[in-house]
Amino acid sequence: MDRLRSRRALLATIGTGVVGSYGLLTATAGPDRADQPSIGCPDYGDRITEHRCNDHRRVGVALEPSATTLSAPGSITFTLRNRSHRSFRSNLYGWGLHRYANGEWEHVAPERVPLPLHGLHPGGTAEWTLTVRPEADDEWLEDDGYTDVRFADLEAGTYAFGIDGWWGDDGRDAKTALIETFALEV
Repeated sequence: MDRLRSRRALLATIGTGVVGSYGLLTATAGPDRADQPSIGCPDYGDRITEHRCNDHRRVGVALEPSATTLSAPGSITFTLRNRSHRSFRSNLYGWGLHRYANGEWEHVAPERVPLPLHGLHPGGTAEWTLTVRPEADDEWLEDDGYTDVRFADLEAGTYAFGIDGWWGDDGRDAKTALIETFALEV
């Protein structure tokens, strides 16, 4: 009889653990992307071995948007999080903004990129705030080109913001591109 109770207690514990783990996994699966476009993301080149398009993993490295729609005037923030135990190397000035038009992705910005290499250490974050303000003056448009990115003349549509990099021990030939799409309403 005691053996039967022990077995039931064990099965109840396992069942609770499985249900509890499922709840934990679904609670951290990332923002709801019900409005995710079916067009995919722009290509980041031949040296990219992995494209993560609208991928909100809670392990490894992830790019997370603050929203999926930006209404101008307004801002959207993209946060790069390293939840791994290894450094992720990237040129944090080398972000890319693309617009989906006429059935393909077009590069919007930046035009020039400085070349400093940055290491995003385990637990580290990097953040970019993209602001659209139609009819902004030239003085306001002077951004730092790194974390504060400003535009006055973007058209409404689907955009993609992305960054690429590699794990510290993998080398530049095994790059990962992290890309998030969003809608711009003007």
